[in-house]
Amino acid sequence: MRDENSSKNTIEDVARLSGVSKSTVSRVLNNYPNVKEKTRRLVLRAMRQLNYKPNIHARRFASGYSYTISVFLPEIGTQFYGRILKGIEEELDKYGYDSALFPLLSRERLKRFSNPNAAAYQSDGFLFVSLDPEKLYHLSHFPLSRPIVLADGYSDKFDCVYVDNRLGGYLAGKYLCSFPGEFFVVLNREFEFPLSTRVFLERLDGFKTALKEKGIKLLQRNIISVDFSLGGGQIAARDILQTAGSSLNIFAICDLLALGVVEEVRRAGLSLKNEVRVIVFDDQPWAKDYGITTLHQPIEEMGKMAAHFLMERIRGYKGVARAISYKPELIKRSSA
Repeated sequence: MRDENSSKNTIEDVARLSGVSKSTVSRVLNNYPNVKEKTRRLVLRAMRQLNYKPNIHARRFASGYSYTISVFLPEIGTQFYGRILKGIEEELDKYGYDSALFPLLSRERLKRFSNPNAAAYQSDGFLFVSLDPEKLYHLSHFPLSRPIVLADGYSDKFDCVYVDNRLGGYLAGKYLCSFPGEFFVVLNREFEFPLSTRVFLERLDGFKTALKEKGIKLLQRNIISVDFSLGGGQIAARDILQTAGSSLNIFAICDLLALGVVEEVRRAGLSLKNEVRVIVFDDQPWAKDYGITTLHQPIEEMGKMAAHFLMERIRGYKGVARAISYKPELIKRSSA
């Protein structure tokens, strides 16, 4: 029977171009775990060259897989989550998988997913971004028969991919300690429990540790929590500039807040680096244009590796939980 696909090429054409049998192509399409990685790549490359699009309904019926994973995350619409989702999608595309996004956003929305029969749990696996499933759910009621992977978060029970945020905060503090002046942290307000994440608090802890090693105590009043927005960074900067001296060192937890801080410093006519130092976490693409000193983290790579771990689990890997911790890299620019 001829497979329905937009290019009119068939599974036989894919087999011929890749130099394997039709049954091998079928095993690749259905994610059988006993296919060599080199063979799988040959078949996927032939599919791309031929623009071969298998009949997804027939594929699901034959394999019993949905060819979809569910991605749970606190929110959407930020550059960080957009970039990590890009990495996830690039990796899933290699396996012919799609993602379904489930931003939790609030306690009320979380309640919708308290039922293990909810649509979010009908996929082949679950990827939690910046969220801890053990805090979100009673795991005894969670469909643990399918694999779970964490991105931007740590767990000793599940595969996880994350950045050492405490080290990043420490590097920021250690670098800023080489400058004179008073120290401040601009922190975005956390999501309410159980949607909260320790990412930002770990960065703050690392920053405090670096200052403590130099005999400097970060005053509580110098930790300023604001909304996660450009305006939030501007408000924080105005508060700092109105109450502090002219030599300031500011650690902004993420790039968006830092941009607001930098714009407000410039509006006040102060000199970046000479009078005010600003350092930040994330290294979004536009941070370079604004000359923001930052701690780079491999956001897309985290998404790719988390998706890769999940696909390995879906394809039959039964080993112990794996963890990859990336080390942030200090990128020095004109803001510090």
